[in-house]
This record gives sequence, structure tokens and C-alpha cells, in this order.
Amino acid sequence: LTRVDIRRMYKIGVITRAEVYESYLQHGYTDENAKRMTEFTVQWAAPKEASITRSDMQYL
Repeated sequence: LTRVDIRRMYKIGVITRAEVYESYLQHGYTDENAKRMTEFTVQWAAPKEASITRSDMQYL
């Protein structure tokens, strides 16, 4: 898997956090950097907060 594939597959739930970490190790990252990349992937894949304006709220 490429790094982009890892992020995308994690985001849609195809692979777990542990599998993300293992994938980064397979790419040759050190333990510490694989942990950092895993945390980055988890943060990147987290749902973004929707921005709702006041004018949007009048239609709710």
C-alpha cells in the first residue's frame, strides 16, 4: 500500500489504526516515526467540523 492508500483506507474503515501503524513500519519508518505517521493519519481522517453560518441556521 502507498501512504495515500493507507490514509484513504483508514478514513473509510478498511484498515484499523494498528494496521496503519504496521503499514508504516513496512514502509521502513522507525517505531517512533511510524507512531507519528499513525497519529497524523488518525487526525487527518477525523471528521471535520461543519461550519454553519447564521443565515444557514434560519433554515434549520
